Amino acid sequence: MLAAVLHAQHSGGTLTIAAGAEPKTLNPLVAADQPSRDAIYPLSADLIHLNRSTLVSEPALAKSWRASRDGKQYFVTLRSGLRFSDGSPLTADDVVFTFQLHLDPKVNSTQRDMLLIEDKPIAVAKISEDTVRFDLPAPYAPGEQIFDGVWILPRAKLEKAYREGHINEAWNTAVSTAEIAGAGPFRLKQYLPGQRLVLERNPFYWKKDEVGRVLP
Repeated sequence: MLAAVLHAQHSGGTLTIAAGAEPKTLNPLVAADQPSRDAIYPLSADLIHLNRSTLVSEPALAKSWRASRDGKQYFVTLRSGLRFSDGSPLTADDVVFTFQLHLDPKVNSTQRDMLLIEDKPIAVAKISEDTVRFDLPAPYAPGEQIFDGVWILPRAKLEKAYREGHINEAWNTAVSTAEIAGAGPFRLKQYLPGQRLVLERNPFYWKKDEVGRVLP
């Protein structure tokens, strides 16, 4: 049985969870099993997040967005000063790269079907360092919820693997913790297969609570 340990430092101590199964991968592109997605989720963040309690879309990495009148274009603007858990900047280039990975049929992402509208892929273009335009083949009834759950990945760490054709093997369970960077509230500190998965507070996390304290 694998124990997942979250180190929250001064913000909340340590939470230990007994997990019934181990992750098969730490790569969001190919994670199809629940243990893998459970391990990846605290490390990751999407542009716009659907609140599962209110079913209302909330800004996450994106501070704002707007849709064209015909519902076929979305302009998404990132928060300023975003960083991945290794301290590197998170920009529009990372957003475009992430969607490029998911949309590439050779990658065979588990989420590619969700980015197809009327069996046609959406198109993604960088407008500026903090703004991305999404072109949809047709209006999409759920609107901006198309961005929910697409976790933004660091281009600097994964582009080489993608260009060389082995992106699906990247971030496997044998990878060094230094190779993994996400934009979620935690980052990977240690993984010992069959023993424990240890996450620690991400010091570069963007989110704050209602009184302005940096989370988590």
